[in-house]
Amino acid sequence: MLFGFSWSVRVSNSLFRSLCFVFLSLWLISVAQDIVVWISPDIIGPVRKARFDVNSERSFYTWLSSCTLFVAGILSFLQTELHRDDRKMRVYWSALGVIFILLSADEAMSFHEKLGQFVPHSHNAGLLTYAWVIPGMAFVLVVGLSFVRFLLNLPARERLLLILSGAIFVSGAIGMEMIAGNLEDNGMLDTFTYRIASNSEEALEVIGVLLFVRVLLTRLQRRAAGQDGQRTSMNFRATA
Repeated sequence: MLFGFSWSVRVSNSLFRSLCFVFLSLWLISVAQDIVVWISPDIIGPVRKARFDVNSERSFYTWLSSCTLFVAGILSFLQTELHRDDRKMRVYWSALGVIFILLSADEAMSFHEKLGQFVPHSHNAGLLTYAWVIPGMAFVLVVGLSFVRFLLNLPARERLLLILSGAIFVSGAIGMEMIAGNLEDNGMLDTFTYRIASNSEEALEVIGVLLFVRVLLTRLQRRAAGQDGQRTSMNFRATA
């Protein structure tokens, strides 16, 4: 059993490191494209490769981001097994699972942008050029307040890391989006500065999700290690 557990830990850790490496590679390719366009716009400017542009819905990066958010949702549902005697914690983890599944779908289809239709057009300027950030901030506030008790029930280290992962994700998804919107409102959509903001937004979102996934994997691994240890001890006593 311990051999099986150590094998599964190595596999999950290797997959996680590989995922981080692929994300970093795709992000660097996108940044390299932007640098080339900035230096020599006449060379590849008109034919920027959308498949390697992190800000494109058709890119490999966006597809992988959507898949990672989906995995985060599944891992959230699995956390309920760690709280079989605590119904409230199971509800919290299940709610997080639903949220991440919806974020996964949104990453692929960008239906969050349609929320801007419900915001008065007088607000569509400056940092609020992308008006969906207004209901987005309201959603973050509601979720944050709703999960205070959930966070307080977690060990201090896990609580800190989950708060950090959420802060990083939101700083990209909403914070950098507001900065990008302000740049667009000032006629800087086709500038290298806008591309920096866009690349930073995507990087922060992924870093936040990967940190969240790492915390949840560690929780599951710790539980599996405890169960294997208990079984090994029981088997030892039975054969003694």
